[in-house]
Amino acid sequence: MPNDTGAQVRHGVLVAGVRLLVPVGTRSELVPMASGCRIPGSPDWFSGFINHRGDVIPVFNMGVLLNGKNADLVPPKWVLLLDSTPDTVGIMTDDYPASLTDYQPCDLPTDIASALEGFVNQAYLSNDHVWLELDHKALFTSLIPQFNA
Repeated sequence: MPNDTGAQVRHGVLVAGVRLLVPVGTRSELVPMASGCRIPGSPDWFSGFINHRGDVIPVFNMGVLLNGKNADLVPPKWVLLLDSTPDTVGIMTDDYPASLTDYQPCDLPTDIASALEGFVNQAYLSNDHVWLELDHKALFTSLIPQFNA
């Protein structure tokens, strides 16, 4: 949705120290972190499934995926749901989404987390912060084989 200046309003969230931008046209919703159902033997970055309005949603811990460990001592308060059923996925976060109205495309940072390499569509600069537009569908699809490892 354009703002007063005609620029597209974008939304993003800080996850594990990385600012992730929701791709244009992607449905998103912030919901309280619910107790989930973990799957024994699943990778540490997979938090399990939550029930959201009768739909089973996979939830991912990006802190573990990006940093290889969970540095948070306090469980995240929120889950950012991305996409519509049946493609909805959730990522854990402590922060409310930010609205970006003044942003410019920029080069991808050289220190991008290896887990995100190849899964960032574009980087944007807003208020001296770099925001990464994540191709979440491609990222989470690429992780599926790790469940069989």
